[in-house]
Amino acid sequence: MSVKENKFGADRDGFAELGVIQALFEDIPTSEVGVASGAQTAFDGARIFIKEMIANQCKLAGCKLTGHPYGEGEEHSHECWFGMRRDFYADRNAKRGQGY
Repeated sequence: MSVKENKFGADRDGFAELGVIQALFEDIPTSEVGVASGAQTAFDGARIFIKEMIANQCKLAGCKLTGHPYGEGEEHSHECWFGMRRDFYADRNAKRGQGY
């Protein structure tokens, strides 16, 4: 399995797996992801499943999804995973700014 553009460095210290996970969860164009022919169907199925699962979770939480690549313009509620992650980092950064 190979990922053409892997920001984790696919050729070092077993980081190829992180590149595959990145390719599954992010909207990387299919032309940038190459897998062995036997694994292509499983990879495509996993990618579709993850995208649908995330979209369903966001809809249930009341998020406003645009459908644009990389989530551009999407508004996530405080109840979904993306909203909780955003709130966590905003809170952490605010505390760091206060000298904590």
